Amino acid sequence: MKLGELLRSELPDYSVKLPSTDKALSFRPFLVKEEKTLLLVSEEGNEVDVLRAIKNILENCFEDLDLSSISLGEAEYLFVKLRERSVGETLELVYGKGLTKKPINLDLRKIKVPKRTGNKKSKFNITENISVTLRELTLVDVIKNEINIWNSDQDDYIKMIASIIETVTLKEESLGSTDLSLAEKVDFIENMTEHQFTELAEFLKNGPRLSHTVKIEQEEGEDAEIEINGLNDFFGLVSLI
Repeated sequence: MKLGELLRSELPDYSVKLPSTDKALSFRPFLVKEEKTLLLVSEEGNEVDVLRAIKNILENCFEDLDLSSISLGEAEYLFVKLRERSVGETLELVYGKGLTKKPINLDLRKIKVPKRTGNKKSKFNITENISVTLRELTLVDVIKNEINIWNSDQDDYIKMIASIIETVTLKEESLGSTDLSLAEKVDFIENMTEHQFTELAEFLKNGPRLSHTVKIEQEEGEDAEIEINGLNDFFGLVSLI
């Protein structure tokens, strides 16, 4: 047996549970070569390339993981737990700019599983004859449709909503997500009124998202709080520092 194979055969096994599936997922730490690939992509690739590398690492490290069946926020949470076990429980971030920069030591064990907030209704009546059913946005959606989720513009936001349309019901006829192309769903959304669009946008906005509030101690005045959202803010996760 090669030395590399011997090391892999003795990797520790961990477990994490996601409330949305009520399933315990087993996983191993990521390897130096896997992190090296992610670091290289983060330096030379675009956002979708980075997310694709993260997807590959998650699928390599977790057993029986279907990223198309869990929300984007939960996929990001799994990456946090993976980093926690692979590198360490604390992560050093930097807050502020210039000479006012301050280090933040983030305890990854305190990061909670993302959950949907607000109204959980997923079916919306667009008109008297047309209704839409939505589902959660997934990492697979973002990669497949090349959506910029970290610096989204209006087009990206519309593509996100189009990606999560599960069914469109026209009186007695029901069209599933596979019956409609992304372009058709984008055109459908762009022909909505502002009120119709806002209802769908609220569903997307309230979806599970990786988020954590950190308190910053100030030398003068009251302590401040900042909110860390998504892997863009957490992106020190790919660093060994």
